Amino acid sequence: MKLAATIVGSIKADLQAEMRGIEKAVAAGVKEAGDGLKGSLRKQVVTAGLGSRLAKAWRSRAYPNKDHDAASLV
Repeated sequence: MKLAATIVGSIKADLQAEMRGIEKAVAAGVKEAGDGLKGSLRKQVVTAGLGSRLAKAWRSRAYPNKDHDAASLV
């Protein structure tokens, strides 16, 4: 049995496109984790009887930096 392969297009362009997809996925995951933490903290404040107005004081911000170093601040 013989196996033949042909490279069509540019490997570099394909890898760059894949890297952009990975960067978007990492940023989305980090943002989702930050939002989940914020929601959990808000729920804990309300459960403790401190009120919904105080619970809304929790804020989150996502920083989708380039590469794989996205961050979320709560």
